[in-house]
Amino acid sequence: MPGRFRGAGSGHGIHGAQQMLAGRHKGFTMTTTHFDQLQLAERWGLSTATLERWRTNGTGPKYIRLPGKVIYRLCDIEAYENERFVSSTAEFRKHAKLSAI
Repeated sequence: MPGRFRGAGSGHGIHGAQQMLAGRHKGFTMTTTHFDQLQLAERWGLSTATLERWRTNGTGPKYIRLPGKVIYRLCDIEAYENERFVSSTAEFRKHAKLSAI
């Protein structure tokens, strides 16, 4: 079905915790994995309040706002993680100083 949304309770996704958005357009099928706020907080060991604050401040990963719900695409979560990948404490401090400018 075009634009059909299947929630986490439908048994789809890795460990049953991710949501799938599937649709068809002229014979092309697209499937994207999504996390809701609670699932992302669990993935990173954060509180949902931290994610809410990040959205308010404009920090954190990109997100999609739907009526009554916020979801994060897995590709945006992984991009955010990759942007923050560091190999040493010195590199982290340098990144933190540049971010504050």
